[in-house]
Amino acid sequence: MTRLPILLLVLPLLVVANGARAQGGNVGVNSDAFVDQVGAANSVAVTQSGAAVARIAQQGTTQTLQLTQHVAGSGGSARIDLDMRGLINDAVVTQHGVAVATVAIAGTGNSLWLAQSGGVAGAANAVALAQNGIGNSATLAQYGSGNAIALTQTRNDNMAAISQTGTNLAIRMTQDGGGRAIVSQVNR
Repeated sequence: MTRLPILLLVLPLLVVANGARAQGGNVGVNSDAFVDQVGAANSVAVTQSGAAVARIAQQGTTQTLQLTQHVAGSGGSARIDLDMRGLINDAVVTQHGVAVATVAIAGTGNSLWLAQSGGVAGAANAVALAQNGIGNSATLAQYGSGNAIALTQTRNDNMAAISQTGTNLAIRMTQDGGGRAIVSQVNR
């Protein structure tokens, strides 16, 4: 019993669930969320303010994630490390401020919608995505200075819609299936 209060102080949001819904919100200087779900129907909704880290792992038949991270001013960065494995995977991620997203989605119905805004020179927005499976799809949008995307989707249907607006824009893309990519880069 003495470990639980200490654990809750160190990890503001920790959820381990079997086929469950997890919902949480963190506000503060360091806003961390760690979620690990295994089961048939997993759902996570997290909203974070301040310097934010979210590590989410979901495994099962159906996974959904809705994550919003907001970092105001120069108060740190927003980071998501997401690992989804299952038949139906659906993730919606919105990051405001200097943001980093590392996403791995393996399964049948792969899908990701991710938006980042507010990167500044020297501390840019970055997305690394790897999808492995049948449906594949990614919609990525970045706004700010110094945006970078590396996308790998491997076999089957693939589809990537990528939009970058700002300065110092970079995209490295590999799609090894049906392909199709819509890319827009606007240097402002």
